[in-house]
Amino acid sequence: HPRGRLPAMGESTVAEFMQKEIAREKPYFHWESQCLCIPRLMFSPTESEQEESTKLVPDGFDASAFSTMRYRFHGKKQNGLAGKSIVDVARYGGKRVQNPHRVLGAKCTDGPYVPYSESMFRVN
Repeated sequence: HPRGRLPAMGESTVAEFMQKEIAREKPYFHWESQCLCIPRLMFSPTESEQEESTKLVPDGFDASAFSTMRYRFHGKKQNGLAGKSIVDVARYGGKRVQNPHRVLGAKCTDGPYVPYSESMFRVN
């Protein structure tokens, strides 16, 4: 599965990882357009216990300062939810964004309904 290529937390930024992946001879995704749609995973408003929140978090990182670390309970991993977009701002023309699920319309690859099981990235 493509997620096996992802670095461990703290080893790389998303931008660094994407640059390395695009440079591969056989990249999993292609950054041919100005944005890339990724599927969503809905998270619960129930806050995780501190032990769960700090699990797999590097030393010196305050997990309690980040909602993404404090809320780890999520809904069913499913297809059918409109995803969100990562935009290449270097190629973005400054057009007003009307929809967070497909920021630049037809200029986005795939989605907004990208299959959850086939995506390297996921977003809340």
